[in-house]
Formats: sequence, structure tokens, C-alpha cells
Amino acid sequence: MQLNPQTQLIKHVIQRIERCMSYYYGFTLQMSAADYLVSRETILRMVDDAEHYPEWQALAAVWFDMRGDEMYVALHCDSTIIAALTEQDPCERLHNGNLTDFCVLVEEVSHFHLLTNKAAQQADLSRLELELQAEIDKVIVSADFIYRQTGACHLVPLVKIICRDVAGLGSLYRQASLWAWHFFCCFMAAESVHTYSASLQELLRHCYLFPWQQKRPLLFDPLFI
Repeated sequence: MQLNPQTQLIKHVIQRIERCMSYYYGFTLQMSAADYLVSRETILRMVDDAEHYPEWQALAAVWFDMRGDEMYVALHCDSTIIAALTEQDPCERLHNGNLTDFCVLVEEVSHFHLLTNKAAQQADLSRLELELQAEIDKVIVSADFIYRQTGACHLVPLVKIICRDVAGLGSLYRQASLWAWHFFCCFMAAESVHTYSASLQELLRHCYLFPWQQKRPLLFDPLFI
């Protein structure tokens, strides 16, 4: 089936995002979130009373369900996000004008891979851990895109923009965002660096698939390693 240009571009952006995550976290891409991108109409056919779920109201969302040994997963992205990122392709240039829309997509790609990777491990995953990982991923992926485009990752301003703008967020999302901010501040203070480093990648890989009880000390005390 021939995809329209907007869908093709969004799938390409998703693939770039998840390749970046795979590089930093060291997991193998067994499946691509781009292959599970569906329309709202498809969600209505797949999920009973889909309009009553909080995911339906979101600009983008992962729909995930485990039924015995079978996993059901889908990703929808609102037409407004697709149109905005088509008009200002973040793979060409990520900037203040498209950063918010880009982060909406990064968040759901982050959810997709953490959910599927944890499911493959048959490991528990809390909502807070899911949202915290997404906040960290917004910074890491955005910084990586900007670095490849400009030669500078702008890690500090990205942390301030993404992790400190918590106005209007619910308590869970506010907590996840502030914890991500604390994680980056602790790391940069401990390492005396304001950019990517081998130690940051090592820390990210240590944390990614650890159980929460092991992950939390690493996230909040980078000197622990």
C-alpha cells in the first residue's frame, strides 16, 4: 500500500528517534514503532470504547495490552502533530519552533520501546518509571538530533526547556519531569560536563532495563557507578 508523504515522513522520523535510543541504551531494535503507527479510525476498530480512554485525548499515544503470551500494541499520532512535523522536519532542523511537537513523538516512541522491552523481559513497569524514561529520552534524543545538525548538543538549555516547564502538568508528569531534571543536574555536577560523554552513555545503559529498585539509586546518584 502506497503511503501518503506525511505518513512516510513521520515513519522516517520515528525510525530516526528509535535508532538514536537503540544507540544510547544498547538494545536491539526487534520491532519498529513505525510499523505500528495507525490512524484513530483503526484504534476505534481495535479498542472497544476507545474514546473513553485517556490515550484517546492525547496528541499521541501508545495502546498496549498483554493477553496471556500475546502482546497487542499500536501507536497513534494526531494529525496536528503529523502536519506540524511535516512542515518543519526535525530530521532536517530541530529548533524552538518544532521542539514541542517533536517531543510529543519522542515520548510515545520511548513508551513503545520501554513497554515492549520490559514485556520481553516479563518485568514490571510502573507508570512513573515509564514517564520518567520518556522525559530523559526527550532530552537525549533532542540533543542528539541538534548535535548532528549543528555540532553542539545544547544539553543544558534542553534540560531547562524540557524538564523545567511543568506548568499545567498533572502530578505524575510533573514528578517525572522534575526527577529527569534532577538526574541531569546530578550527572552534570558529578562529571563537571555539560555535554555528552562516554560516562553518560554508560549510565543510561546501566539504568535502562534495570528493575526500579536498582535503577533509582543510579538515576539519582551518578557517582554510584
